[in-house]
Amino acid sequence: MTSGIAPRTAEVVSCTDVEAMTEGQFKVFENRLRRAAVRQGYRLEKSRRRDERAITYGLYRLVDMFNGEIVGAGLIARGPGGYGLDAAAVAAKLYGEEDDGDQRSR
Repeated sequence: MTSGIAPRTAEVVSCTDVEAMTEGQFKVFENRLRRAAVRQGYRLEKSRRRDERAITYGLYRLVDMFNGEIVGAGLIARGPGGYGLDAAAVAAKLYGEEDDGDQRSR
């Protein structure tokens, strides 16, 4: 990242880019992800764990706003609460960078 502002959400595709963000840039990025999730009918939820050693600490999940079903939970979908996506994985899921067969137009 070369500028002092957070990059566009769709441009951030790697964990390295996310880790390089300042705290302020990450907060802007997280808010953009939340708005993108709402536009697609999802709610972005962050794990409330405060213990940095917990398996779900700092991770997210996507929940369908209409039926409450967890639609994006990453590798530990059956784990505690279904939290298993990091911020980069959430961006990939919301912006269609995963090949999951979703044919939504962007």
